[in-house]
Amino acid sequence: MKRLLCYGDSNTWGQAQHQVGMSKRIASDRQWPQILQHLLFNECLIIQEGLGGRVAGDFDTEKSYYNGKTSYEVVLRSAAPVDLVIIALGTNDLKVRYERTALQIADDLEWYVTQTQHVSPKFGVVPKVIFLLPPNFDPQRFSASEENRQQLMKIIKKSGQLYIEPPHLELTGDGVHFTENDHALIAKTINTAIKQLEESNEI
Repeated sequence: MKRLLCYGDSNTWGQAQHQVGMSKRIASDRQWPQILQHLLFNECLIIQEGLGGRVAGDFDTEKSYYNGKTSYEVVLRSAAPVDLVIIALGTNDLKVRYERTALQIADDLEWYVTQTQHVSPKFGVVPKVIFLLPPNFDPQRFSASEENRQQLMKIIKKSGQLYIEPPHLELTGDGVHFTENDHALIAKTINTAIKQLEESNEI
């Protein structure tokens, strides 16, 4: 059975609509990694590693546990051996307060490919890395840059790396977190993409 690591932010964790001071998850079986597990049946074991607020880089000095690079190697080693990694990061990096450019975010994301290739050989499998591009959000409610999101997607698409472009999502009232329907749609999109990549021998 193949092992698939999903490393992401609050939407990978399963965050319900944001409430000040509260972090509530939607039901486990309605989170996209668990739906994907069901869609793949016994073909893959999904390892779900999401964290609210996680960024792709390592620049958050106030809450260092948000830094995706800082914890990635520990997670990857713990999950090993892994056959495939989905990196579902980049959305939080687009927050206006971080002042990150699209190119800086893209560089941080590509670091995961290099780090995966560096860490994995001792476990006998070097997994392919697939980027789940940042989904749409409400720039006003989420206080993030839509212009940078569009630029980031263009950079990743031209990079030669594997990626999955999510469909347009309805989102909850906070403008960034997935509804249950969104989780189901993301899982189906990823499942279809994985099948297509397998058929084309890219993974």
